Amino acid sequence: MKKTLEIRQKIIDYLVHFKLRIETNNRLGLYDVNKLSQGFIASLLNIINEDSDSEYVDLDKIKSNYPAIDLGSKQRKVAYQVTSQKDTTKIYDTIASFKKKYFDTNEFETLRFIILNNLNWSAKQWENIKKSFTENGLTFSGNSVLTIEELEKELAVKDEDVLTNFLTKLQDEFGHIEHNQQKKENESDKVRKEFMSKMHHVYIPSWQYAESEEELEFKKMLKGKDSISCDLLAKGRHQEILELWKPFERFDLYQINHSFWLDKPFFRRYIQAAKMDVCLARLAICIASQEKCDLNNVIEILREVLFAPTYSITGGSKTQLPIEAAKHENNETILFLNRVIDIFQKLIEIWSDYLINKFNVDVFMLDGLIEECQHKVALIQSVNE
Repeated sequence: MKKTLEIRQKIIDYLVHFKLRIETNNRLGLYDVNKLSQGFIASLLNIINEDSDSEYVDLDKIKSNYPAIDLGSKQRKVAYQVTSQKDTTKIYDTIASFKKKYFDTNEFETLRFIILNNLNWSAKQWENIKKSFTENGLTFSGNSVLTIEELEKELAVKDEDVLTNFLTKLQDEFGHIEHNQQKKENESDKVRKEFMSKMHHVYIPSWQYAESEEELEFKKMLKGKDSISCDLLAKGRHQEILELWKPFERFDLYQINHSFWLDKPFFRRYIQAAKMDVCLARLAICIASQEKCDLNNVIEILREVLFAPTYSITGGSKTQLPIEAAKHENNETILFLNRVIDIFQKLIEIWSDYLINKFNVDVFMLDGLIEECQHKVALIQSVNE
């Protein structure tokens, strides 16, 4: 079990590295890397779907600039568009092109998207996308629009041999990268690092320094909000928590796994704490409501937390929290996940077959999320040991 968790942590490190490479290249205007990623994504899909007779291929290798789609399995008649564009225009354009090209030929019947960047679409945008699928004769499901995080989730249920196979492919694709928990240190290095990490003056991140006006404005708004949010949660003032964090939604930086925060855990932990508070607040409001309430916005935040990197406990530096602080943040995440597990289990017990009518989710989805949370808890506990 522990070896499986270690492999999963390495896979997550690689996928974070993969996303960072995509975002960095796109920011520099280098979009060819998206095309180069198609073969890698096809391999990932084949590992995830190993029990079926599907074989996903990079369609551009069959025909350059294959119309409307990038990957496909002709056995399953499922096609994927792989893109790093975050606006919904790409979705609508691809749906229209797919309908025009493939509805009469029946070469492909199901269209899906893999988005290589973080998504922050509004509920209205999601609703419009679902409507576009339906109006064009396509079926929309939970797998219609996927992110790298959600593909990793599919891997979570695989056995150790499958995970090892995928890790090998990642190493072939990216080479060997350094993993926080796999660093080799001699005993004196460990003692020195632990001692230094307990000194709070090792590194004091600046709330005033920023690389952009947006970052400076974001930090000014963020400072001090965590204690207010924590106090509101303790008092059960859930609506006020949503109002507290609502203004942050206009910032692209308001994402736990934003590439900008990957080496800045001091600030990332505040964003993660905010998202966990908002998730619990929305859950509480939804459960208390007499009306039908959609839990999918709660699930989006939960998945963001599930994919967040575990805080390294190898010692404090500019890119790592001090050991005790890192353990504290990891334990806070464990408490949050256990709380979510408890709530979901009670929802299944109380509502059972009526879940879809009340919360727009079914038992299978909640069972899957409970299992994901349990995996993440075990992973964090193994890091904190």
